[in-house]
Formats: sequence, C-alpha cells, structure tokens
Amino acid sequence: MTEEEAMFMLIFLLMMVVVSLVVPLTILLISYIFHYIRSWKFHEITKIPKQPGWLMRRGVPALTKKEEKYFTVYTKRYSPVIGELQPTVVKKLREVLGNHFKFTIDSDVIPDLTCIICVPKRNFKCGGIPGEFIPRHGESPGCYFEYQMIGDDRIQVTWFMVEGKKYVAGICIYLKNPEQINCKYREQVIDKLLKEPDYWSTYGLKEESMEVLIRKDNEEWNLFTKNRYGEERCFRFISEKRQLDAYRPFAPQYYGKKKSTDYAGDLTVQVCKFRNEMVMIGMRDGERMHATWNKKHQQIEYYRCASCAELNDTPPPTYQSLY
Repeated sequence: MTEEEAMFMLIFLLMMVVVSLVVPLTILLISYIFHYIRSWKFHEITKIPKQPGWLMRRGVPALTKKEEKYFTVYTKRYSPVIGELQPTVVKKLREVLGNHFKFTIDSDVIPDLTCIICVPKRNFKCGGIPGEFIPRHGESPGCYFEYQMIGDDRIQVTWFMVEGKKYVAGICIYLKNPEQINCKYREQVIDKLLKEPDYWSTYGLKEESMEVLIRKDNEEWNLFTKNRYGEERCFRFISEKRQLDAYRPFAPQYYGKKKSTDYAGDLTVQVCKFRNEMVMIGMRDGERMHATWNKKHQQIEYYRCASCAELNDTPPPTYQSLY
C-alpha cells in the first residue's frame, strides 16, 4: 500500500468515526428540540376528559389510587428497561410540586411507580376519574367544564367555566413510564396553571357567624366560626400562649355559655399585626385590648396592644380569613 493510499484510508476511517458520532447526536438533538417545542403546545378543547393511549388500553381500575393532602396519585407496575429503576421525571415532578406547595415531597408521597398525578386547585377536589374535578362548595347555575391536553397527551388542564369566565379547576399529569426525559413535562406550564387565580363561589352563600363557648370539662374558651360556605371550624384559646389554635371539636353537649360577670359576647377575633397571629379582642374602658381567659381566677384578663388599639375604627376582617 502506497503512502497516498494509507492516508486515504486513514481519512476515510476518521470520517466514519465522526459520522457514527455526529449522526446519533444530531438525531438526539433534533428529538429533544421536537419534544421541547411540542411540550408547550395546547391542543383543542374537549367537553369530556381525554386519556392517553396507554391509559385507555390499561384502564383506570387497574391502577392503584392514593389520596394525599394536596393531590391524588395513581401508580402501576413497571419494569425498568435496563438495571434499576431510574424515575427521572418522577423526581422532577416531586420537586416542582414541592416548590409549589412549600413542603418536601419524597417517595412515600409520590412513589417511583407513579403514573398519574391529579392536582386540584383551591376550592376543588378530585373526582372519580383522572381529569375530573368537583367544586367543593357546589356548582353555580350555568357552569360547565372544558378539558385541554398539553404536549403529547402528558398534561391535561380542566377548565371551570362560570359567568363568562374560566378558572383552572385542576391539572392531571400522565406518565407512561417514570423514566421519561424531563423535557416532555414543562415546569413552567405546570407552575403557571397552578398559580392561576382561584375560583370562589358566589352562589348559595350563607351568613357568617362566630360564637364563643366554654368547654365544660376544663373551663377553656373556644371560638366556633362558620364561613360563608357553611364550613365550621373551632379554635381553642390557649391562655398561656395568648393565641388561638384550630382543632376538631367534641360533641355540642361538651360546650356551653359561661355564666360570669364577664360577658364574652363582645369578644371578636382578628390578626394582630404586631404578633402576626389570631387573637381575641375585647373592649375595656372604650379601648380595644387583647383578651385572655384566666382559668385559675375564672375571669377574662385584658392586655393593651398598641397595634390593635389603632384599629378601633377599622371593621374586622370576614371570617373567611380564618380558613
């Protein structure tokens, strides 16, 4: 072989190596760009929830459902292609939802084998099937739902249409397998939808109420509130800490009105700006003061707060602020 032939063979081999490296990388790059662009695409709106092909073939009853505080999770069996399971996209979604709800999400909350995550917006709850969300306070006349897939059927947003406006009722995230590449699920899309304005029903509202009662067994002050949606809550007044703590009340017979020279009916509740917490407020000598119940001496004690005293002419907030 001559020197020229050897040089030609060397150049040819180098070109083959370069091509074998460049072509796959180019294909991967094009695929990434394609999925990235497609992941932003909002598809046509439908009147019923749409399901990706893999879910239609498997069926929702075949999945395992688990309800968490802020969302509902479905899991399924999955065998990794190579070696141990690498739930790349699941880890990303844990981080995205954890950042939104302000708490750390681990594999106990969203398992590695998660295939669907249904996230309702405030004042909505998850329905019987993925993509279905129900208003917590009932439906207003003339309202209806619309559904819209995003990307290649990996995220679905449920729109709640009422009085000419639309609100996000919730989103549903579909994962065919937990080892997909992250670019198919846009964090910005999920975050933007979950930060859309909340829907507050204006239909069938009830009168707000507040009542202060004494727990009979320990002479403890308790504040019972009912908001405009009929939701009831109970707050225990901790005199040592001078604060209100929410808790689940006992049966009504455990409470009663205090027969005392101190009348609790003029007590109100508000957020003290100085202490940044809810406190009892009572009038004493024409001035607004913090009110606490002294269990030992069986009487109300008053403490002056310059911040709360300045609000004498300001109407108290609605009880909705307690919820």
